[in-house]
Amino acid sequence: MSESVYRLPLRFLTYSLLGIGLLSMDASAIVVAADCSPGKEESLSAVEAAVGPWKLKPGGSAEDPNKDAELQRIAAKQAQAERQRQEKQLEEITEKLREDADDAELWLLRASLNENLGNRQAAISDLTEAIEIQGSSAETLIRRGYLWQKENKFKKAEDDMNRAVMRDPHNAETSFAEGKIYLEQWRPVQAQASFNRAIGIDPKHHQARYCRAYVILGSQHEPQALEIAKDDLSQVIQHDPDNLLARYHHARALFALRDYAAASEEATYVLNRDPSMVCMYRVRAVFHSEAGKYESAIADATKYIELSPDKSSAAKLRATIFFEMHAYAKSIEDWDKYLAANPKDVNAYYYRGVALENTRRFSEAAANWTKAIELEPKNADWFHYRAFAKWRSGQIQNALADLTAGIDLAPNDSDLYATRAFVYRNMHEFAKARVDQLKMKALEQGKGRAEQNQLQEITVKKQLATHTTKMVAKLLQGQPLSENDFQESSEHEAWGELWLNALTLALRDSQPDQHERLLQGFRSLAKYTSLNPLPPEETKQAQEALADLAADTKIESLQNEANIISRVLGVLSEVNDPSYTASSPDEITQWRFRYPSDESGRPGIFIASQEEFIIWDEYKNWRENANIKRWGRFRELKRTSEFVELFDTKRGLWIRLAPTEAKWSFDHENWELVGKGQFVDE
Repeated sequence: MSESVYRLPLRFLTYSLLGIGLLSMDASAIVVAADCSPGKEESLSAVEAAVGPWKLKPGGSAEDPNKDAELQRIAAKQAQAERQRQEKQLEEITEKLREDADDAELWLLRASLNENLGNRQAAISDLTEAIEIQGSSAETLIRRGYLWQKENKFKKAEDDMNRAVMRDPHNAETSFAEGKIYLEQWRPVQAQASFNRAIGIDPKHHQARYCRAYVILGSQHEPQALEIAKDDLSQVIQHDPDNLLARYHHARALFALRDYAAASEEATYVLNRDPSMVCMYRVRAVFHSEAGKYESAIADATKYIELSPDKSSAAKLRATIFFEMHAYAKSIEDWDKYLAANPKDVNAYYYRGVALENTRRFSEAAANWTKAIELEPKNADWFHYRAFAKWRSGQIQNALADLTAGIDLAPNDSDLYATRAFVYRNMHEFAKARVDQLKMKALEQGKGRAEQNQLQEITVKKQLATHTTKMVAKLLQGQPLSENDFQESSEHEAWGELWLNALTLALRDSQPDQHERLLQGFRSLAKYTSLNPLPPEETKQAQEALADLAADTKIESLQNEANIISRVLGVLSEVNDPSYTASSPDEITQWRFRYPSDESGRPGIFIASQEEFIIWDEYKNWRENANIKRWGRFRELKRTSEFVELFDTKRGLWIRLAPTEAKWSFDHENWELVGKGQFVDE
């Protein structure tokens, strides 16, 4: 086995020192998740700590310790007096509530006092009382949501924040508060959506921009996303040049985008403004290292060690830089110091082991790999590495034993067979080497997954084409198609195309007595299409065939059915296209529309619910307890600031719910009144 086996991911450990997870060998593929507060190790910080504080105190010279102690004593005395004042006020408010329990303002005031005094459950109870009296305002829901969050009741917190957004959808603060709840749970997709909405409402909401940048840096690595994070932080810094934490994350965004010079300048700015932010030496050392400025990197790493003697990670930083410089002896010295304090860091054993082998200290390297095996006895790689060190130190049989142990743990690892074949060849055990070499080749040939997957896709498409042809033949024989018939390979991208082709071809070649059955087939296709795309070209051909049928037949019911199905297919093709836009920034947000009277004097209501997509049910005689009837079921197509548009796939009927009226249309051009009405809250 040659030393080329040890082609090292040199950036991996460097990035980990920044709290960065490596998704690939590309420097842009980073995940930032560490705080820059002095005294913290490199492990991932709590989100609350990582995102705050919003303001950082400027650095300065150390205060007189006697003066500092006196100030602390005065502050403690003032805090005690303030607490006593609030406790007395709480008693007074409680007494007033005994006389007037329906005063919402008193409940809100008592909630504030309880919150200030650390009585979160009591504060939640008070806010709930206020909500029951005066209703749920966005502000009150946000207050209660934050309290639920502090109690680690995230579902309740999320519910309150969602309701707050529904109550006040055009308020940036409600969306920002919702985003913070998602951020606390580290749900980056939902958090970013909330922050996006807040910024869309108020582009100058700098806290939302700061948090969005933090979410992006913690969950994405695409250059376009990183540019957004960089721009967000640039705006935060422009608004508040002294926000050093924002500058810290800005430096990391610049680093991710490979602008190492700008990243180093940002780190230098932070250090000049606040020398107490010792970790910036660590950050700048990594930036210098990535830019190939190793002397500067070592200088910053050494400064970090001097200022942070209690941090073993400081030694890890310099060990990594020495490793990248191929200064393996110096790297080993720092790895020894780091591992003495962190004996369970298995990645550190990897780098020290490689450094030992590069200095030809094979016996020590084997002992190093043994430590890694003790930590991860099921990891075949460690046996592989130890086998190499033992072979180089002349322990051939021990090396074979380790390779066999590795193969037992990872029987499909072709590299293990290759190494054992190499050892056998050096032992002149050619028959054994040949067996391992054949096994290695078989495994390597099995790695052509991309080509296999492509062939499998072609096979599935052929099978699906055959299936649709058989199902149409079954339909023409008078057997209706079931949901299971349509579920065959329904996730394949060609599902809609093949079903439309099969039904359209059959309709073109059909006899009049087969028309009704084929229309039933199209109707079933529309019913079970769900969110599957219907390609525009195939949809157009199906509509043309349906139009020809409607023109040729003299049976009115078939004419009507063909026209309805044509409209339905057109709508489904449009709304199931991934490029279709179903929402707008200022869209109507309600989920109910009530009208007191339709053309026949019947009161009704439209009620929305979410399934695979949003479904609206219309009920007639809603005010009367008897004879309530579901009149129709509609799929929501889109929402705008002017209306919510629905579609009935059975009748081919559009509905538009506007703020003051509901209308219907069969052609999307001529609209008739369903009834005057309005959107209502649940």
